[in-house]
Amino acid sequence: MKTLTLGSLFLLVFSSTTMAQSTTPPSTTQVKEANPADVASIDSIMKAVYDVISGDAGQKRDWDRFRSL
Repeated sequence: MKTLTLGSLFLLVFSSTTMAQSTTPPSTTQVKEANPADVASIDSIMKAVYDVISGDAGQKRDWDRFRSL
């Protein structure tokens, strides 16, 4: 009886974990192409990074521009 109970518990635990796995591929996002002026040199890249992350509190940031760098 103990073996039957443990076997049933084992089957229940491992069958539920295999059903929890997802087979759908992760979604990918399209990143817009970088502005050529933003990536022309190291200095222009750093200027673009600071332009995106700097600003007043509450000012909306251009994260798409940041991702393109």
